[in-house]
Amino acid sequence: MRSYEGIARNFSLLLAQVRKQIENTGRLLREPAPALIKSIRGSEDYIDTQRGMIENDCFELIRRAKQEDESTHDSVRALNVIASNLERIADFAVNITRQFERLSTPQRLTLINAQRHVDTLLKGVDLIEPALFNRDATQALEICRTEDEIDHLYAEDSERIVAAMNQSRDVADLVTVLFITHYRER
Repeated sequence: MRSYEGIARNFSLLLAQVRKQIENTGRLLREPAPALIKSIRGSEDYIDTQRGMIENDCFELIRRAKQEDESTHDSVRALNVIASNLERIADFAVNITRQFERLSTPQRLTLINAQRHVDTLLKGVDLIEPALFNRDATQALEICRTEDEIDHLYAEDSERIVAAMNQSRDVADLVTVLFITHYRER
């Protein structure tokens, strides 16, 4: 059984791996390479396992913590929810690789602003640990603002893709790019 510090350490490892997934996905969208696909997919099991360990340890800590220790309960629950959401982000990175492999013309990816999206997402990810462990509401609000920025980038990219669809007879790749954009936003 792990202590809260042990769970926090595993959380930091999970967060670092998800950050790497985001970076590699951004690289894939800018500079396609089979090695990046392999790296993104290869990390999936590690991330799933890490998240599972965190979840089990969180439940065990809540079970054995004193009932009156609501602060610990709240922190552990929050950490567990965030870990699950980080796993979902990594799953979306894998989904992007699957969509990427369907592209016949990777140059269509120039319709999306992958780097700006990755930079915005990483800015939010980098705030997670300090917001959680310092219980910093200001940083938590900044994470919410990051989500709004990502939604705005998604809308911009979607508009460009739809405009390109209206001007093209070959829309299969554009639909795939739209799916990639959707998974990136998620």
